[in-house]
Amino acid sequence: MVTPNNGTAMSDEHQKSTQAKKGPKTPGRVATADQALEAKANAQLAKRLAEARETSGLGACELDLLIGATPGTIQGIEDGEHVCSAAALFQIARVLGRPGSYFFAGLIDDDDNPAADTPDMIKAREFAEAFITLENPSHRKAILEFVRAMSQRPTPDPKTPKN
Repeated sequence: MVTPNNGTAMSDEHQKSTQAKKGPKTPGRVATADQALEAKANAQLAKRLAEARETSGLGACELDLLIGATPGTIQGIEDGEHVCSAAALFQIARVLGRPGSYFFAGLIDDDDNPAADTPDMIKAREFAEAFITLENPSHRKAILEFVRAMSQRPTPDPKTPKN
């Protein structure tokens, strides 16, 4: 049984006959740039979803439950059988504690900023997002001093003007 995006279940035979009636998605044509980007985006999302889910220690079924999805939805997205809606992606990102951009990082080459989506830059953005949620100023200061010490960067002199 397969559960398409509308939440209904259909047998494999019914799915095949429905696809046969519709015909190929792009008969006699080469995929357009938009279709190629869509396919690349879906593949990227599937890969990053699996990575984030596994890193969080959640199974696909557990994540289905946490986001209120039909059983098999997450596995279907990861396997490329289902397309993830924006609402589902929002819920997934929230549950996994990731920014929505995490799932598409590196998808499009950014000639102006080629390091924008490196793994280290993604971690740096995640760190910054967590850092700004700290309400206690002394905690922020302590963390900043710790990071500076670990990176062996001197604390800037407040009397020195910035360029």
